[in-house]
Amino acid sequence: MLVCIDKITCVRMHRLIEFYWNEQANELEAELARTQDEQTEKQIAWMRETRMAVVVSEEQGEVEKFDKWDLDIIPHRRLIRGVK
Repeated sequence: MLVCIDKITCVRMHRLIEFYWNEQANELEAELARTQDEQTEKQIAWMRETRMAVVVSEEQGEVEKFDKWDLDIIPHRRLIRGVK
């Protein structure tokens, strides 16, 4: 769990964490191609199955607020609501 000072920071941190999370999974996949290690394979599967979500209260005008920061809150809302 990550606690942030505000909603914008939470979404920005999510984007940063997701970037490095995927980078690490890709590196492990490259390693797996060389080693065929079962533990590495399990870690990759776990990382690919893990879902991260930003959970913040809704507010009026939030889509526009996040747009000003070049962020999109809509995918986070859909994930929490269970909508694809």
